[in-house]
Amino acid sequence: MVTGGIDAGREGGALVTGSVRSCQEHAIPHEVLTATETGRRFPGHRLVRGMVAVYQADAGFVSAERSVVAHASAALARGAEIHGRERVLQWRATRGRWDLELFRLGRPARAAPARRQR
Repeated sequence: MVTGGIDAGREGGALVTGSVRSCQEHAIPHEVLTATETGRRFPGHRLVRGMVAVYQADAGFVSAERSVVAHASAALARGAEIHGRERVLQWRATRGRWDLELFRLGRPARAAPARRQR
């Protein structure tokens, strides 16, 4: 979801210089705003003197639930099997053992399973 985003920090500080460098390296449109400009455009933000904001109009966030559904759907479309509500008992690069079955993988898995809760 696109919301716009602000990275604010000390002018010349690591956060601001890193944000600007990342935007430049990846051709992300951005603006560097003074504290006064930031307050004028975004009244909810009051930066103290010496601070600046890196504003990215196209910034936003990813919905975790929608992301999981999209990745699972893409995996299923490519022939993956998804096994939910099964405990992972053992995991190696070429074999996984769940409660119900032992799976032999044709190639190493690209993502590790979630860690077990203690």
